[in-house]
Formats: sequence, C-alpha cells, structure tokens
Amino acid sequence: MALVFGATLGLAVWVGQGRATSTRVELGDAVVEGGVSVRLPRGWAVAHETNAESGRFLLAVEKGRSSGARTIGVYRHRPERLMSPMEYLAESGVVDTNKPELPKELDAKLSLPETKIEWSACRVGGFPGVEWRVSSPAVQTQFEIPELRALIAGMMPKQIIGATVLPSRRAVAVKLSGTGPIEPGDVRMLREVLDSLTLLDEKAPAPADATTQTVDLLPAGAVDGAAPVARVRVPVGFAPAPASRNGLWTTRVLVGVSTPLAPYGGVTRDASERQWEMIELTPATLGPGADARQVSGILSLHDLAWSNAGVTDESPVGDGRRVWRVEPVKSDTDFASARRAYVVTEADGRAVVVVLHLPRDSAGRLEPLWKAMLPTITFPGISDVEMMARHGQIEARRVNERPPGTATQGSPRWWLRTREGEERGWASESVDATGRAGKSDGRSLEWNGHVSKVQTIWTREGANYLAARSLADMDVPSKLTLRSNPEAPAVRVSRATSRLLQQVIVEPGRLVTSLKGDTTVRVEQAPPGDFVPAPLLARALARAEALPMSIQTDARPGREELAVQSLVRLNVRRDAGTQDRSLIVELDGTGEAQRWTFDSVTGALKQIELADGTKLAPGTEAQVRFLANRDQRMSP
Repeated sequence: MALVFGATLGLAVWVGQGRATSTRVELGDAVVEGGVSVRLPRGWAVAHETNAESGRFLLAVEKGRSSGARTIGVYRHRPERLMSPMEYLAESGVVDTNKPELPKELDAKLSLPETKIEWSACRVGGFPGVEWRVSSPAVQTQFEIPELRALIAGMMPKQIIGATVLPSRRAVAVKLSGTGPIEPGDVRMLREVLDSLTLLDEKAPAPADATTQTVDLLPAGAVDGAAPVARVRVPVGFAPAPASRNGLWTTRVLVGVSTPLAPYGGVTRDASERQWEMIELTPATLGPGADARQVSGILSLHDLAWSNAGVTDESPVGDGRRVWRVEPVKSDTDFASARRAYVVTEADGRAVVVVLHLPRDSAGRLEPLWKAMLPTITFPGISDVEMMARHGQIEARRVNERPPGTATQGSPRWWLRTREGEERGWASESVDATGRAGKSDGRSLEWNGHVSKVQTIWTREGANYLAARSLADMDVPSKLTLRSNPEAPAVRVSRATSRLLQQVIVEPGRLVTSLKGDTTVRVEQAPPGDFVPAPLLARALARAEALPMSIQTDARPGREELAVQSLVRLNVRRDAGTQDRSLIVELDGTGEAQRWTFDSVTGALKQIELADGTKLAPGTEAQVRFLANRDQRMSP
C-alpha cells in the first residue's frame, strides 16, 4: 500500500504541475511553409521542420507547462492514389498509436483500453475534410482507488486531428496532441487553426465553378488546342478542380460542392459542412477485345486492391461502346468511404476510367450518379490508338532483335531519387558481360514514412525472357483500432508491411505474369507484339523513331517498387521545346506520365521526372552510402 500511495502522490504532483484549464487561445501571425499559410497559437514556440518520414513540417509547443504541454503539428503527404481523408488518417501514421510512457511502478499494472475515435466533418484550407478526436475511454488498474484512476486518466494521450486530401492527391493534416480528456477548449483551438489555414497553390472549387458544363480529358504533354481523348459533362453537385500545370497528370478530378440544385448530397445531418466526395476521370486505352482481366489490370495501377475486384460487363446491346462496373473487394477501410469504378470504351480503343469516391453513408448515390454521367461521356475527334500500336510493334521488334551486348551502353549504374531537393531513395543496375543477364536493386521512401525495397534478377536469351522481382515494405507492421463509441464494434485498420514476388516468363507462344503475397494474381496470354522487357526500356526509348507509339512492359518505370499484376501499357510522345531528346511517357490508365530526357548525342538517359515532381538522375555509390548512413533502411 505504501508503494501505491507513493505512486499516487508522485502522479498527483507530476500531472498536477501540467494540468491547466483549456481556455481560448489567441492565434498569432500567419506562418507560411510548404505552400501552406496557417496561424498557430500566440506565445507557443514554433519550429520549422523537415521530416520526410513523418510528413510534419511545423510544430508549435505550448509554453508555461512543466509537463503535459500541448502541441500542434502540421503535416503534409502525397499519397500514391486519391483516397478519402478517413483512409489517409488510417494509413498515414499521423495518428499516434504508441503506448504512453508511465512510471515503471505502474506500467505493468495497467490494462490500456482500445483507442476511441469519434469523427465529424470539417473544412481544411477550404476543402471538405474530417475531424478525428482520439482518446482512451477508460483505464483499468489493479487498484480500486478512484483518485489513482483519475490521475492515470489524466496521463492518457489525446489527439484531435483535422485532415483533407486534395484533388492533386496531396494531403494536409493539423494535429493537436496532449494528455488527459479532450476538453471543449481543445476542439475549439484546433478548429480555429483549421479555419486560418490557406493552401497557397490549390484552391477549393466554389459553388459558382459548378456551372462548368464539361471537362476535356487530354493526353499527357498535350499542347494548347490538342484534341481531347474524351469529354465528360460535370454532374450536378460537382465542380472541376483545375487541371495539372506540369502536363504530367491526365486525370481530372471533380469535387463535390453544394449548389441550389444539389444542396443536400454529401452534407452532414448535424452541420452545414459538406462531406468529402470526389470523382476521378482518367483517359485510357482498351482494345475491342478487352476483357475483365484487362479492366482490373488498369485499375490495379491506381491501387493494387483492385486486382481481385469484381468486374461486371454492363455493355449496352447493339452498341460499339462497352461498359464495365468494378466493385472493390472488402477491406479494413470500408468504414472510410463508398467507392466504385466504371470503365467505358469506344470501338476505336479510347477509354475512360471513372472512380467515384463518396461518403460511406452515401453508397446509395453511387448508381444514380453513374447513370446520370454515362450518357454524357463522348469521344470526339479521331483516335490515334491503332497508329500508336503499329509504331509500338515496330520499335519493340527493333529493340528485341538488337544484339544483347549493346543493352546498357551509356547507362549509369547508380541513380538517386529526389523530390524538392530532398533525397528519397536510390536505384542501381548491372548487366553481365554477355548482356543476357542482369540485376537491379532499389530503395524508396514512401509517402507514409515507410521504405520500400525492390530487387530484380533477369535473363534473356533470344525470344525467352525471365524476370523475378521481390518487393517488400521494410517497416514494422502497425495496427490502429478505431471505435466510434464504447458500444460500437471495433474496426481494426492494419498498416501492415507487404511482401510480394512478381515473376514474368516469356517464351515462344506464351507470356505469364504472376504476383504472389498479400495479393495473388496470375495472368497468361500470348506474347504481344509490342512487348519490351523492362531492362531494355531505356534503350527502346532512347532510339525510338516511330513516334508516337504504344508499348507494353513488365514493371512500372521509375517506380519498380510498386507491384503490378500484369503488363503496363506506355503511351510515348515527343516532348516539344527541349534541346535534348525528351519524351512524355504516359502510364496508360493511371493518370500519370513521366518525362524522360536523353543526351541527344550519346543517347544516355539523363533524368526521369515523375508526375509528383520526383526526379531520378545519375548518382554515385558514395552518395547512396551517405544516404544509408542517415537511414539504415536505405542500406544497399
């Protein structure tokens, strides 16, 4: 009992020193960082950070408390795909799931409860978002002492987070952290900070923008006046987000807005805030013989979770146009949103991928929304799909028939991956003396702070080609348990590591791609005439003459660490206005393109620029070793 009393007294002093009544806090002057302007509490210590792993770039710490000081962190991430704010918070690591640090005398005597999360709609930078209030509803101890329970409850962590995901796939979050129960003053403070936040380079569409009648889906790198691949009428209640400025994004995003004709859809019951809802429109290519496998293959490049999705052919009878409905498989994040995809193809091979993202309680609106959109999708102009396919077969035959000894002329061994001047990974490649076998290795810092690893070995002899690609997430799995109220069943969201093995076999008469691991897929087909093995891709692009062209390969160029379930189609066009040889390489159906720059004399690859601003350029082993010294997960 003396130990318990002493611990109780110590806790009382420790907690009591830090506890203070949450009062209204005046906000200071705006702080501008990373394209975000935000006002933080006046008098708090503000630090500017560069933390690519956590995504936090601003941290404000409350002054005047010896312990239990509250903090406000501002985060930014760039997820690989468009996801709802609920999914973002569940997968990003912004929510702290670590066990609180307690005096060792009591740590073993506590039974910590599951995390309780309550959520509601909010606005972040003018965009609809979600607010999470994260706390521990109860604490169980081996001691029946009410005062002790109360003191321990005051030490339990609390978090209030407001977050949104923008049409550009960027995510922004503001988190207030502290200890003890969530108080009204905490919630009020966070909302005042959220109200002050402004996104300097991405504005939310206003209701007036909903008057826009149609959006054009253009090919990557299109110049002014280029003919659209497809045209879609904007449905009531949505407005188009601005198109990409760098020419490497082809997806157009429609954002839900409240209008006089649609004042209620997506609006919460207890507030005037409209919930987050978006529609992705992406141009693609699918031939007249396309099947369910090819449809799910294109969608799997958005998110591998679509690999085993249910695909239903809903094509109209007697019409050259084909329509597929794609239902995602059930997952741990089903609580976050209602999602469905549709793919529409014209007889000439042009296609549109439509992904609907609605609030979970708006699942009943998916079908009516799609039925309103389908008749408005048109494919104006003349298709160049057939011509690009012919050119691709010419160039594939040329590179596949070239003697293997010239496969890597001018290619550097080491590559560095950077974004906004920050090193985020590396890649290496080597080929044996015969040019018929090689291997590659790479590490990449992902958007959620994890590091992914890819290793490939390959051999090639005549028409035969074999590649084995191992992909792994090098971080420890973590789980987040959500409970909207104490009586509700818990929802467990797993941010688990993944290990996948991709294998590609090409031999006369057949091509087999298989993916084994968390997702298992096997596809067998006749070798297409436009197939270029991934190790030969740079050589094919460096000397290609029949442009524009469309080819297929067995890895996602520039991002080999992202698994693919089958082949990836690349639409390649010249990039006008550059002195060096520059090509726009569009990953068909993903909404993303890359800019490949070659030396105009030697044909050596100088740089690959990805749609999100990431750049891959030649580096040295010493630079990679230096990067590994800072982060052991990057070690070769």
